Amino acid sequence: MPVIEISSLTHPGVEIFSTLTEAQLRNRLEPDKGLFIAESPKVIKVALDAGYEPLAFLCEHKHIYGDAAEIIERCGDIPVYTSGRELLAELTGYVLTRGVLCAMRRPVPKSMEDVCRGARRIVVIDGVVDTTNIGAIFRSAAALGMDAVLSASISFVVSVIFNYVASMCFVFTRRDDLSRRREFIIFVVLSVVGLVINEIIMAAGVAVLGDSALMVTVTKLVATAIVMVWNFFSRKKWLDAGESE
Repeated sequence: MPVIEISSLTHPGVEIFSTLTEAQLRNRLEPDKGLFIAESPKVIKVALDAGYEPLAFLCEHKHIYGDAAEIIERCGDIPVYTSGRELLAELTGYVLTRGVLCAMRRPVPKSMEDVCRGARRIVVIDGVVDTTNIGAIFRSAAALGMDAVLSASISFVVSVIFNYVASMCFVFTRRDDLSRRREFIIFVVLSVVGLVINEIIMAAGVAVLGDSALMVTVTKLVATAIVMVWNFFSRKKWLDAGESE
């Protein structure tokens, strides 16, 4: 375990924690080289138990032989960068309330089939972009004993199919002049338009109101309300028999 004392924000190797953006960490062009940052000994331990590969630690002096000693020992000869709280706060942009960060190799994304294989209870996340909300959803899913979580494009597909079945069975009256295939295509197109509207409102809201937690929440509420109105009235207009008569 090489412990490396840092006295400068430009120390080689520290850029993993300080200067790389989320997109750079994810490394979309080479996903097998993507990284993520785990915070707190408990989270890092869970990641290690799940088989994730650690690359480097960043922590305060007191944690090396304190509450992080066990997980650092498990990780072998990876570098452990350390300094006082003031420099680390300047480096990361915030005080490390849990004291320990670990850069880990991002796993190869699993297919929907692999994620759902053997799962009985699945959480589907649709249209959630705020990392705080994503974290809360995953923690809640773990606490409730969920078997799998689907997100991003996979969740959009699953949610569209579910909403299609629910809407056409319980909300709207099917039109006799529309085949099921054409009906589904129209439903998908309207859903994609709703997704685009949501993204435009979120981008515009953050640009105008700022990206503070309060303003992001306000923007999300506005976007959700507008998209809900769009989804209902657009489907009623183009898919409901009552509107076509």
